[in-house]
Amino acid sequence: MWTASDLSRHRTAILAEAEQGAALVRSTAGQLLTFTAASRVTDLEHAPRIARMLGHAVTLLDKSPSASDVGELAFATGWDPTRRRRFVSDLRDVALHALALRDTAALDAFLEASTPRSSQGVIDPQRVSQILGAGSSRRRVRRSTVG
Repeated sequence: MWTASDLSRHRTAILAEAEQGAALVRSTAGQLLTFTAASRVTDLEHAPRIARMLGHAVTLLDKSPSASDVGELAFATGWDPTRRRRFVSDLRDVALHALALRDTAALDAFLEASTPRSSQGVIDPQRVSQILGAGSSRRRVRRSTVG
């Protein structure tokens, strides 16, 4: 399981790369597509998640993501601190890099919301699921009431 210090180190690394500028945002879309095409992922259970992640990532490149966007994208990539599957980790990392380059406040909000709430200082998977589920629901409601 990941600790708060793990998340802090991850955030620091992302923000360091963000200083390289917006050009990396565009290349990130290519990285996502290249990784997915080259991956040896055959588990059909994850195909819809990968497709959603790619769609969200491309959309977010052209707008400033909100905290709920970050949560929805993380949920789509399979954000779950109890899972160790390499491709899920890689896809999540690339997506978070893209988001960090566009809006560090949104990344901060997501990492803050994902901070451990358990007494041992370990991420509470149920808490993370609640946060991501709520963010995704709010976004769907907002979409359905517009227009």
